[in-house]
Amino acid sequence: MNQIVIVGAGIAGLTLATALRRKNIEVLVLERRIDLSSQGGAYLTISGQAIDQLISIGVSEELRHVGVAVKKIVRSGSGKTSGAPLPVTGSGTEFRHLWRADLIDYLVQSATDAGAKIETGADVVSVVSNGDRATVSAGGRDIHAQFVFGCDGVGSTVRSINPLTGPDSTYQGQTVIYAHIPSADPGEETGVLSFLKENFDGGLGDDTLGYLNGDDSQGLFWFARLAAEGPLSKSECGRQSIENWSDVLTQRLGFAELTPSLLERTTEVFVANATAHDNMPSWRTGRTMVIGDAAHAASPASGSGATEAIGDALAVAAALVDDLEHGHSPEGSLDEVARARTVALASRRR
Repeated sequence: MNQIVIVGAGIAGLTLATALRRKNIEVLVLERRIDLSSQGGAYLTISGQAIDQLISIGVSEELRHVGVAVKKIVRSGSGKTSGAPLPVTGSGTEFRHLWRADLIDYLVQSATDAGAKIETGADVVSVVSNGDRATVSAGGRDIHAQFVFGCDGVGSTVRSINPLTGPDSTYQGQTVIYAHIPSADPGEETGVLSFLKENFDGGLGDDTLGYLNGDDSQGLFWFARLAAEGPLSKSECGRQSIENWSDVLTQRLGFAELTPSLLERTTEVFVANATAHDNMPSWRTGRTMVIGDAAHAASPASGSGATEAIGDALAVAAALVDDLEHGHSPEGSLDEVARARTVALASRRR
């Protein structure tokens, strides 16, 4: 019997796998995709604290230097501007803006180096808790484990097939468009994450242009959040030619002087519907627990999903290791982790 089965080889699942293996706990990770680097999402921002935490469990220190260092955030609109520097950790680690695929590659390497087993192409169809174990059905076989963790994202299969009461993921009224220009803009400061709106005092639902300038080797990242009444179809999401969006973006982001230059230098965009769900009232049922986006998916507008997933995984790993080492049943400790994380997440999202 496997000690721990983790469903989902994303940020939360791979972090949890690495942390548990560093404490010699047997781990099997099941991922439905064949190519781990092909997971959804284009790029993300992660806190310096989260990077230090990953390095502490064995992720390569190279992660401190991957992508663009984000030094401050600036918000502008209707003639007003405000900005604030982002915190740097005691070890000098800054917030980093990086490709999601690059982060996944580092996490896969650390998990496999630690001895975690990762099976790709494993489509989980059921998870059943029974007393002191849980059984996962995937790939035509039953896998028994002491505990199963659903780390399979906003559309979590583990959450949907277990009696975990809570909100389903819902469309957040926005289309999110990500883009990257290979050459940096010499006229823009490096490492400043800027958000431009027509109305400075508008809410998260307002049309927004964001951009981050790197050095010559990193290029310029930009994204748009556009209010939309309904979600796009699956065929309209994913990688799209800029030609499909140029007219819309020209009209909706016309308030930003930078828009024409960005569109002219962009050939392709990554398009997604903004979906999220509120925190689950309970993260656990029996010997099954969900964490990360499976438990509390934030809107892409928050920019906090990766950092939150890492925090969940490390808190769960610490509680689980302590109980297993002392021969205790982990349910109570894991419920306490969920309660504490719920409070912390609510504070972060205010």
